[in-house]
Amino acid sequence: MKRTLVIIALVVTVLFLAAILLRPRDRITQASWDTIQVGMTLQEVEAILGGPGENDEDIQVQTNGIRKVWMSRSGFGVIWIQFDNEGRVHSKGLY
Repeated sequence: MKRTLVIIALVVTVLFLAAILLRPRDRITQASWDTIQVGMTLQEVEAILGGPGENDEDIQVQTNGIRKVWMSRSGFGVIWIQFDNEGRVHSKGLY
C-alpha cells in the first residue's frame, strides 16, 4: 500500500511539472516589444508575437496604414503596432 502511494505521488509530481514546463509561453512581453523595430514587416512581427494580431478599428490613425493589437493570454498586456502603407512597422506601443 505504501509503495502504491509513493508511485502515485511521483506520477502526480511528474505530470504537474510537465504541465508547468510545457505550457505555451506568453509572447506579449517587454522583451518581445523590444525586439520589434521600425521598418519590420508584418510577417516578422507575427513571427515574434506568435501569430496575427487583431485590427484596431477603434483608433483613428494619422497614416494610411493599419494598426494591429496583440493581447497577452492573461489579458493584462497589450502590444499595438502601427504599420505604414507598405506593411512595415511605423510605430509601436506596449501597455
